[in-house]
Amino acid sequence: MWYIKESNNIEEILDNKQFGFPTIIRKIIYLYKYIFNNPTIRQIENGYIYIIPVNLKKEKMNDNKICAKMIKVLKKYNVKNVALSKYLNTRQDFKNYIYSQNIHILNGRKLFNILAIDCLKYITEKQNVNLENTEVTVLVNDVTDINIGNIKLISENAKIVSVVSKNINKLRSLTNQIYEENGSLIKLSNNIKKSLSRAKLILNIDFPEELLNKYNIYNKSIIININENIKIQRKAFLGITIQYFDCNLPLKYIHILKDNKLCDSFDRTVICESLICIKDTFNNLRKRVEKENIRICGLIGNKMRISDDEFEKSIDKS
Repeated sequence: MWYIKESNNIEEILDNKQFGFPTIIRKIIYLYKYIFNNPTIRQIENGYIYIIPVNLKKEKMNDNKICAKMIKVLKKYNVKNVALSKYLNTRQDFKNYIYSQNIHILNGRKLFNILAIDCLKYITEKQNVNLENTEVTVLVNDVTDINIGNIKLISENAKIVSVVSKNINKLRSLTNQIYEENGSLIKLSNNIKKSLSRAKLILNIDFPEELLNKYNIYNKSIIININENIKIQRKAFLGITIQYFDCNLPLKYIHILKDNKLCDSFDRTVICESLICIKDTFNNLRKRVEKENIRICGLIGNKMRISDDEFEKSIDKS
């Protein structure tokens, strides 16, 4: 994994062997790196850190030479995924340059998919109810390994699972298989209007905003948007919309991240995704999450973290 960040700190930009140089020499090296856009590349336990020497006040991230040099290095190492610092994630021009080279930027969404069951458990625990006594409505169209894995896992933990999809024919064999394996009965429907009008806990895997806002969603629903932020336009909607999550950092990686100043520079959900989400099956990724003890420690709504009180008040006993 490659972690890309900016820095104007001389000590951070210098190579380890240059730390002992006299101050004036260190300043000259830094100036040389800054003028000629020469990055510092450090190897760490699980990858590399690519540090761009930059004067943030001048916002040099618009300089195409910086991007071109970075892409050249990434291509040399055949890099397919990168993690960007919090600052670089705010620079759309910089991100677009990376996307244009068919390099994926981690955003925490794949990890959110893997932690879907943990998200549901987190919500029901805050509501002081059991997931085993709760009905979960899953909105999904694409039949992928991760989506199938989530449906199976949720069916093993929730009282009732309702799967709403435009592709029910593709999912029918899956629901029959789940019933044969563990006796879990899944309600399958393509009636989006009827399903959304009564669903109280919704896991939205891949329904887009435009589609969701065509229907009257039950006004006290909790909606978890796994793959993108979605705003419910209906003014009468009084429920909770979950757009993102917060998680803990694995203890065994904390010292590595702190030593390389990654903890403060990077979103920890992105760091966790970089540690966990390699190319693998859903079941193996779940095993990695459990082995590393990755846990949801907060859920984020449209603007801020959702409080425990909000979850407690969201319980609908009707």
